[in-house]
Amino acid sequence: MMKNKKLIIATFIFIFIIGEISLGYLYFQRENNISSGWVRFLRKIEAKLNLSLLSFSHNARFTIFHKEEFFPGKKENINFFIAGFGKKNMTDQMYGYRPHPYVNYSNAWGPYVKSVDYFGYRNSRDLYFDSNRKYKLIVLTGGSEAMGFTHNLSIAELIEKQLNNHYKNQKTEKVQEFKVLNLAVNSYAIADEISTYVHLAYNSKPEFVISHSGYNDFMYSGYVPKQFSEELGLNFNKYMYCWSLRLVNLENCPKNMLWYGANPDANDNKILNAYKKNIKKFKTIVETNGGIFITGLQGHMIPLSDQHRKHVRERYDLILDSADKIFDINFMNFKEIKYDDTVHTNYEDGAKIIAKTYADLIIAKLKTD
Repeated sequence: MMKNKKLIIATFIFIFIIGEISLGYLYFQRENNISSGWVRFLRKIEAKLNLSLLSFSHNARFTIFHKEEFFPGKKENINFFIAGFGKKNMTDQMYGYRPHPYVNYSNAWGPYVKSVDYFGYRNSRDLYFDSNRKYKLIVLTGGSEAMGFTHNLSIAELIEKQLNNHYKNQKTEKVQEFKVLNLAVNSYAIADEISTYVHLAYNSKPEFVISHSGYNDFMYSGYVPKQFSEELGLNFNKYMYCWSLRLVNLENCPKNMLWYGANPDANDNKILNAYKKNIKKFKTIVETNGGIFITGLQGHMIPLSDQHRKHVRERYDLILDSADKIFDINFMNFKEIKYDDTVHTNYEDGAKIIAKTYADLIIAKLKTD
């Protein structure tokens, strides 16, 4: 009797394993999906028969998710959307990105990012809820270059250092304290910058907002649907597709997904007009909130031989004709700036120059007030 039970259990396990391997291989071939074969199979039956075969597992996961150990933010000052998943789930396709309510995604990452703040931005302190501040607050938005991907000290930290040193050394001027909130994250486009400012910095009423942008919008507008890019300027990176696949179908990114390239039917003039409208929109929001808006066109070093980013270079060429009317600072004119790659500047001859340029402009604007 005991042998029969063991045989039945062994047979069941064998069938389950063979079924999992077979179904997993089938769905991987059909859909490039590496999730559980049995789960995918049961979901197909659910959809066809309108059943709820996996309702128990859904409820079980929901209950587990809300236990204290799976939701540390209930007891500690931890943001679950940033810290709740841990490094084990940081896949090669997702890098360090974390989907986050109201700001699309956050969690700045890179070789020089030692830590992030509560909301996932490269800041060593919390400046979000300081309602009684006596310092001047500056907000920096942008993508990985503004965040400081290749910088030991970020542009935000360097701007703060430049300003505070300037006023300490100027005995004839009123000493002022400055703090810079770095709200830049890898791959952010201008629409992400606007959303982040509105939801995380608007209530703080920063005196200055700096948008250091351009490259990501010109890059991503090459492959997002034209209803997004040409009409509204809502450009986004391709990880958004990956998150949708995972959220809805429990699938991974297709292996053949192209990360570069451009839609041959894209209308560059419409894309740039939509981008310009978003710059104006951002400026209006900041100024109606009592702040001064500063725009900087991010530079690049895309070689002519780089066909993958040809569309980015061409869009830069188009906007340079009117750059002086759109941007306070055009960093494409700074020939002394050196780059570690096609878009990220180095620390000594890049970040420091950019930070000083922004700091000098802020000082000049404060003198005219």
